[in-house]
Amino acid sequence: SDMDVAYLRCFELGTPEIQVIKEVRIPPSQDWLDANDANSAPLGTLGSDAEYRITVSNLSTEFTVENLTIDDAQLNLNVSGLTLAKAGDVGASRSFTGADNQFEALHVENACQSAGAFTNTVDVQGTPVPVDPNDVYNGGDVADEDPAVRLCEEPAIEIIKEVRRLGDTDPNAWIDANTAGSALSLPL
Repeated sequence: SDMDVAYLRCFELGTPEIQVIKEVRIPPSQDWLDANDANSAPLGTLGSDAEYRITVSNLSTEFTVENLTIDDAQLNLNVSGLTLAKAGDVGASRSFTGADNQFEALHVENACQSAGAFTNTVDVQGTPVPVDPNDVYNGGDVADEDPAVRLCEEPAIEIIKEVRRLGDTDPNAWIDANTAGSALSLPL
């Protein structure tokens, strides 16, 4: 009789996890805010632009993430086919702004078209792949989402700067000289 012993090592893989953070700023501010609610949101006036930054991170050291999709329906942004390295490696976290190819939608001109609080949410989803090719994972895709809120308001005051000739007492002599064509002409 012959016998051949085989050993089987059984263990549980960690749980794959990704995280997305969506930040917003209202130019000319350079401060990115993780504005998940109105209390932490940037404030713009009517006509202000908005810029968004999306950072996606793989939090697992046992998995890479492939076929990553970033979707923001309100910004009409849908990018797929991205990959994240395992946590701790270069490429485990990636940030995107409107300056990046395929992410131009993250810069929104005239975002403040009316007063109020505006929320939009980014959704990310990807397929975890074990780092060790001998490991098998059957748990399905990983996903996360994060909102960004911006506040828009009408200006509270309006400033009009007017000029008139020195000594002119006519109340109708004041001129709103915002352009060269409406400027006062004075002799030298």
